[in-house]
Amino acid sequence: MEKRAVLAIILSLFVLVGYQYMFAPEAPQVAEKPAPVQEAPEKAAKPAVEQPLLPEVVKAKKEARPTDNKELPGKDIHIETGDVKAVISTKGAYIKSWGLKKYTDKVVGGVPMELVPPGQGQLRLAFEESGVQAPDTLSYAPDRESLNGSGSVTLTATRPDGVKVIKTFTFSEEGYKAKVEISYENTTASLITESPALTLSMLSKAEDRALLYHELVYLSGKDVKRVYPDKFKDEKFGSGQMDWVFLGDKYFMTAIIPAKGGEREVYSKKISEELYEARLASRPLQIKPGKTGNEEYEIYFGPKDVDILKAAGSRLERAVDLGFFDLLAYPVLLSLKWMYGIIPNYGAVIILLTVIIKVVFWPLSQKSYKSMKEMQKLAPLMEQLREKYKDDKEKLNKEVIELYKRYKVNPVGGCLPMLLQAPVFFALYTVLNGAVELRHASFILWITDLSMKDPYYVTPILMGATMFIQQKMTPSTADPTQQK
Repeated sequence: MEKRAVLAIILSLFVLVGYQYMFAPEAPQVAEKPAPVQEAPEKAAKPAVEQPLLPEVVKAKKEARPTDNKELPGKDIHIETGDVKAVISTKGAYIKSWGLKKYTDKVVGGVPMELVPPGQGQLRLAFEESGVQAPDTLSYAPDRESLNGSGSVTLTATRPDGVKVIKTFTFSEEGYKAKVEISYENTTASLITESPALTLSMLSKAEDRALLYHELVYLSGKDVKRVYPDKFKDEKFGSGQMDWVFLGDKYFMTAIIPAKGGEREVYSKKISEELYEARLASRPLQIKPGKTGNEEYEIYFGPKDVDILKAAGSRLERAVDLGFFDLLAYPVLLSLKWMYGIIPNYGAVIILLTVIIKVVFWPLSQKSYKSMKEMQKLAPLMEQLREKYKDDKEKLNKEVIELYKRYKVNPVGGCLPMLLQAPVFFALYTVLNGAVELRHASFILWITDLSMKDPYYVTPILMGATMFIQQKMTPSTADPTQQK
């Protein structure tokens, strides 16, 4: 009985302690206590360079994202310029919509191409809260209801800690660039530290872009680095002096261009199987009481057109991936665009450009053809040598070399000219595969989009037939090596 009594007392103690732990009343909050603000000087005492820009992104597995699958409430500020129709939400002061007026989502009956995923937003500002970067959900007061043409839209909000946040968007009448300035006005009595971070997002699938690749790219000095969705993780992607960072697909891109120097860090994030995010973080800003700290950016939300990107500056044209033979691909692309100015049909231009390239390489093709004819004449002699020295490969090789020397025939003379042409045609393929100019460009009759496959497979059949005819017209040789 004594043992049972002791056991009962121990269990009762456990129940009492557990009850108090689980159902303890909340401590009363004191409204006058400015604890978060007063602790700021102690945090600021550490040098900013010792801190990673956004270490919390790697850890933020449970990051609160109230806007991933639904739209935040807020008032819409409508902006329209010559090339863009945009919407800015006052809830979070982010870009809710960005439509390209000169590009549509469909060939027929389309609407302006949208660069903001449904229910998401571009240029969301992230605040550090409890060790994680949480999206900005402040309600901002705008200085205007709409904007038609060039001008600025300024949105202002005050955080619970008393810091005033100001976001200003400045638009031009033409083009796809805008300026963004984010200011922090320290109205508190303590030193504050801000870690500005802007986000970009993009869907991996869309109706007419389901087969197109997506990528996160940044330019730092001379180095361009790319990462594709299968490598997206919740981690830091790159750091250093950033010229720009963009998230985009085959034809369009959303880019952030820091206006000031300084270290930046880029983070990639896979929100879901179809939604990706990029985040650009700046070094922490330390702002004294009564002072204002700010970060300035330019953004480019538009097509990956080399001419437009080059005119936009900041070496944005490096965003276009022209492949391994880019030194050849760039002149090919310029030729394609120049010829289109004379013949306004990209289908006809492609055919004409291909014919011109074949004419330029005609001397090499003739040399290859001649070499193959000469090899064809040597075929009977080669067969005799193989029969005579079939058991002595070393002797056979010597005799074959002597045969080539006697008749002055180069055994690779038929292949080498063809190999010299290969880089040019690889470059042409790369250009045609990624040129935004071909998107929704019509050719003839049923071919209304040169960036998509032939719906009736007429052109692939014609291509196969012409290749078969060309093969039959090419001289053959009994030499197996030459045939390969």
